This record gives sequence, C-alpha cells and structure tokens, in this order.
Amino acid sequence: MVELLNFLKFCNLLIVVCFWITTIDNYVLLGKKYVAINFIINTFILLISFILLFIRLYPEKIILDINERFINLINFILQFVCGIFMLGLSNISIGIGIICLLNSLFNMFVFIFIDNTKKIEADENNNEN
Repeated sequence: MVELLNFLKFCNLLIVVCFWITTIDNYVLLGKKYVAINFIINTFILLISFILLFIRLYPEKIILDINERFINLINFILQFVCGIFMLGLSNISIGIGIICLLNSLFNMFVFIFIDNTKKIEADENNNEN
C-alpha cells in the first residue's frame, strides 16, 4: 500500500516536471510575442524547479540538521509562490498553477499534521542495533 509521505514525494517530483512543461510552453509563446515580465517569471519558475529538485534529491547538502517536515515547508512556500505566478501566464499555466497550489497546500497539511520525527528516531535506533 502507498504511504502518504511517499505519495507526496512523488507529487512533488511531478510538480517539478509540470514546472518544466509550463516554462517550455511559455517560452514558445514568448517567441511569438515577447513580454519582458513573462520572461522574468518563467526564468524564476525554471530556477525554482531546479532548486526544488535539488532539495528533494540531496537534502543533506543544503541543511545539516534536516527534517522531512522542513522540506515540506520549503516545498509549500516555493510551490505556492510559483503557483500564484503561473496563474496569469497562459492557458496551460492556469491549469498547472491550480495543481501546483493544491499540491503546495498538501505539503502544508503534511507539515502541520504529520509528525514523523518519532518514525525517524525509531529508524535510527533500529540502525544502531
């Protein structure tokens, strides 16, 4: 059976792919009609997508004392900001922005309601034995 936290990790990786899709689509639209603010927002979203991917794949390289809850909080903040930015770019961006906002709220609810520190401590105790 699928655990909630593993499903959330999978959704976060899908959101990064959605960021890339919407960025490529918007760069194609910028080729037809250039708007400077859309270029700046798309570049920001592309940068944030690489940051989210790096945080998800290598959390120990960024923060020394890392907890999964704080990764969910960082994901919430970055995905929420990018989701708000995406709502005004294009038709595809509106749909992906709504999905991104829903996933960011999912990250926030996991940050608030699920305490997995006991599970991490239990895993560390099992690894010591």
